Amino acid sequence: MDMHSLYSALAGAGPPSIACIILCWLVWRQLTSDSAARKRLEEKVQTLENEKMHRIEVRLDQHIKEDKSQELLTEMKHVNGNLEKLTAQVSRALETNAGQSKDIENNKQYISNLREDLQEHIRECNGRNINHGK
Repeated sequence: MDMHSLYSALAGAGPPSIACIILCWLVWRQLTSDSAARKRLEEKVQTLENEKMHRIEVRLDQHIKEDKSQELLTEMKHVNGNLEKLTAQVSRALETNAGQSKDIENNKQYISNLREDLQEHIRECNGRNINHGK
């Protein structure tokens, strides 16, 4: 259909049909305009999302570079090993101290017994001297 036939058909259709066609054309322009605006908004959203993802990737890469967890884990294992050695040494020292405390108590008892024996010996000697001197 050529333009002349289209105009003839529109003119023959009358004013209500022309108004309907104009309304349809306005709606179509609005939809086309909305579609273009939506497309621009979608592009802007996509751009913002890409920028945000890039910033997140940069932060993640930086975090990974600065991550010291493996070093800390290694150091903690080293500290734990040293702590186990120290604990073993303290346990041995406590066992030694317990043995020494027992020896000290035995020596105190031995000295106490010696003192009692010496005092008894002195009393006996004094008693003999008193008896001999009379």
